[in-house]
Order: sequence, then structure tokens, then C-alpha cells
Amino acid sequence: MEDLFYGTKTHNRSCILYYVQQRVRQADPWLYKWVKAFINVVTSDISFNGNMEIDLGGITAELHHIPSPHSDDSVCIFVPQERVLFIGDAVGVDYYINCYLDKDKLRSLIDAIEGFDFDTCVVGHAEPISKQSIVNIMNSLMER
Repeated sequence: MEDLFYGTKTHNRSCILYYVQQRVRQADPWLYKWVKAFINVVTSDISFNGNMEIDLGGITAELHHIPSPHSDDSVCIFVPQERVLFIGDAVGVDYYINCYLDKDKLRSLIDAIEGFDFDTCVVGHAEPISKQSIVNIMNSLMER
């Protein structure tokens, strides 16, 4: 499925449309007709493997594919000049496998995150937190 925040892609367009349409069809038949008529899902213009740097004019955003229990296409954005790491929902469970938390992937994510030199971590659905806090949270999940 295409990650709506970072625009990475692991499944094809028809799979995304089918998934959205079926979920909406179950929830609200009227909304399903609207989605089918007006939403056009497109693939991203830019893709990359591994890492990519984007020059934002005096500041650099480094995009890195990272291992994650949430999805196979997780990308973090590191802004070294600001010492900020954006990880989105990388720490989350895999909703496609009954909210399964793969601890091997979580351990790999912890190792990857610890390799970045940052002070602030921006996660999905929560306030920014410190590097130590996000590492502590992930380590506590390892103990579940």
C-alpha cells in the first residue's frame, strides 16, 4: 500500500483502490459511490532504494528506508542541521497481520534509529519526543 505521508510504494495502484473501496463500501454505501467517482490514486513521481538526499536550500533532508514492524516500506527523514528525525508510524504494529508486533523488525528499527545523531524525534499521531524517550518506548515494547 502506498504510504500517504512519505509516498513510498510497495503495492500497485489497483490494490490500493480496491482496499479503499472495499473499506468504504462496508462503512457507508453513499460515500463508496463518491470515492469511486472522485478519488484518483496516483503513484509517486520519485522513488528510491536505500537512501536519498533532498537539498531544501541551506538545509538537507535525508530519506532512509528503515526496517519497521508497521510496514515494509517505512522511510524516515533525518534533518542533520536541526538534529531532527521524522519516523512517522514506524513504531506501530502491522495492521495487515492482525496488529502483529514483529519484535525482530522492532529490534532492527531500534538499531537503525540509534544510529542517527538527533535530539528530537517526530512520530505519527503524537507530540515530538527526545531520542532517549523513543528508544525507551521501543525497548518497553520489546518486553511485552
